[in-house]
Amino acid sequence: MPPTPEPAALGEALAALPLLVEDVDCEVGTVALPSFGGARPTSVVTLRGRRTAGRGEHVGWTETAQHHFAAHARVAPRGGWRLGEWAAAMREVIAEPYDRAALEAAAIDLALHQGRTSLFELASLTPAPVRYVVSFGKVADPVSEAQRHGEVELKVDVASEWSDETYRGLGALGRVAILDFKMTGGNADHERAHRALPEALMEDPLPAFDGWSPSLAGRLSFDAPLTAARELAALPTRPAFVNLKPARDVRGGDRPGAAPRAGGGPLTRRTERHRADQPRRRPPGTPGPAPRRRDTGLRERRVSEDKLAALQALIDRSVRTATPAVADSVAYPERQMTAAELVDFVRQTRMIAMATVGPNGQPHIAPVHAELDGTTLRLVVYENTVRRQDIVKNPRVGFTTWKDGAVAMFYGRAREVAGSLAEARPGRSGRKRRVVTLLVRLTRIYAMRAPGA
Repeated sequence: MPPTPEPAALGEALAALPLLVEDVDCEVGTVALPSFGGARPTSVVTLRGRRTAGRGEHVGWTETAQHHFAAHARVAPRGGWRLGEWAAAMREVIAEPYDRAALEAAAIDLALHQGRTSLFELASLTPAPVRYVVSFGKVADPVSEAQRHGEVELKVDVASEWSDETYRGLGALGRVAILDFKMTGGNADHERAHRALPEALMEDPLPAFDGWSPSLAGRLSFDAPLTAARELAALPTRPAFVNLKPARDVRGGDRPGAAPRAGGGPLTRRTERHRADQPRRRPPGTPGPAPRRRDTGLRERRVSEDKLAALQALIDRSVRTATPAVADSVAYPERQMTAAELVDFVRQTRMIAMATVGPNGQPHIAPVHAELDGTTLRLVVYENTVRRQDIVKNPRVGFTTWKDGAVAMFYGRAREVAGSLAEARPGRSGRKRRVVTLLVRLTRIYAMRAPGA
């Protein structure tokens, strides 16, 4: 793909396109897909107007989802619109993200046909050949699996147990385009893979605080963490490539067709979709900021709009990807706090229970003072605590806090801030004590309002 143009300009150009919708039709069928285990359900919605048509595919996984969409797609708005206005009106009557994505794709297609233009013209880009890859899941012998697929390029899911010989075999194929880590591995694993296949994209390596080599960073790609362009701000580093899928989340505030930049310059992307949600306001009756804490070694900071946006993106992503059990208990959307509410909630609860894992797998739990700064928790612990020792060997940590029926849970990876050792107030015995500062990069958050709030 060519570099992404300025997202605001492309989004505005698309939103301004005239659109006439005279008819809506949807056809449900199946596609033979061996990796799916048989026939994969699919449907295509067609919008018609001015003797031309625009089409969008619905990518829901079940026949139920496909038939539900076919029955409801016909309520999509008709008449003459600007594309952006039509998309906003469509979202008023269509609730499901996959449904919205299919209809919006069809509307963009129709508007481009009616306007006798293309995304390339709107973005001032020259069309380039499209590269296709065969994608297969994690296997013990990826070289043999690759040979089953002929001479096409490949996207390969990485297994941690692969040997250096396996990587050499993949490199010798000369057609591995993407290595997908699925948010696994350590820096050593990522760098080993990159050395073996320096031209392959390194997709979704589990981020670590010490970062990657400049060479790997130049081939870095993120997919799973992203459902919107604004979530780039929540990433530990800015990638050279991103993969935004239209159907992941299409909801209020979308601007059709926009996509972000990454790295130090234009972003290379593999799809063309961006969600830009409107800021969420605190509901009436939600408490405001709490008084400033004292004697914790922390100072309350005002959280910037960018950090609030990144925090909101993380909250939204956590809810969408929650396991069924979590979704049934603490991750249902109607009770989720907004980012601003969560920041205020953490300020008011004052104490948070922190859990770490000891060297033999035993849990260690203790209350700590913490400050939420975007997608980072900042806290201090005493220099001689087991929590400080635990995170040296296992940086994965968890936190929870609750008050008046509301609850918040955080998961992340902690690191000690170098040179942060400082004097603290004496303990009950009168002995002097010192604290260190920890920073926790949050990877998952569930924050639930009290019932009726």
